Parts: sequence; C-alpha cells; structure tokens
Amino acid sequence: MTYAAKGAKIITAFGEACYIVDEIEGLKDPRTRGKRQDVYNNEEVEMPKARITVVKKVNLKDLYGENPPAAIDESRVTPECNRFDVGQEFVVDSHNCPPGFCNWAFADIQRDLVHVLYGGYYPWMKEKGVAVTCCTDGFRPVIFKIERTEE
Repeated sequence: MTYAAKGAKIITAFGEACYIVDEIEGLKDPRTRGKRQDVYNNEEVEMPKARITVVKKVNLKDLYGENPPAAIDESRVTPECNRFDVGQEFVVDSHNCPPGFCNWAFADIQRDLVHVLYGGYYPWMKEKGVAVTCCTDGFRPVIFKIERTEE
C-alpha cells in the first residue's frame, strides 16, 4: 500500500514519457492517482493502454513428458495453469496488475508491458507496439500477447 502527504510530487520516468503525479493522499488503489502531466510540454496526457491476451497455456506433460526436471506433487499441481483461459483479454492503462490477473505472471511480463505502453518495440516483430512474452512458471508457463491500443 502506498501513502504520501497531500501535495507530494512523485516523478516517474519510463522511456521517453515522463509524468508528474501530484495531490496524492492515502492511496489504496494506485489507479486513483491525481492528474498526469507531460513534464516537457506541461499538458495533461492520457495514460497509454495495452491489451494482454492469453495466447497459450503449456501443459506440464507436453513440456516434459513423464520426466520433469524435479519431482513434484501432482496432487497439488494442475497439469496446466488454472488462472487463465486461452483467448482471455485484459486491458491495462497503468502499471498495476489488472483485476483477475495472476500477480506472479504480471511481475514476469511487466517489463515488456511497460516497454510496449511507452512506445517501445522489438525489431524482430513485424508489427510495432506488440510483444509476445510468458510467465516464468517452469512447469506450466502461460504465453501472452501484449498490444498497445488506442482504445
């Protein structure tokens, strides 16, 4: 949980975009922050948005067959991630984990999400503003597509 005195100014920088967030008082949900200002032009700006789509869930057996690299208790682990469904979409307009999204997976993909949100792209991708990434679950990874949107 984040708390700051009223009138405090927090400066964050991601890529070429730099925002000042002020008038913060007892934040419980970081999405309730004050107005964002473009530091360079001193104008109000909208936070960029991105869509995260679940592309594939990799099954434990498909990944390792009958020989996983370490012994696991199969009574406690599902063969594939049960937090997501293929095709499920999440739209984000902040650096916060969207409701219903796995916190561990979000921590894993956040670097690529911020990169795409703020105009970054990967030269090996034919389309700018798109990334394919995955969570780091070594037994049942989930693959995501991140797309910057204008919604």
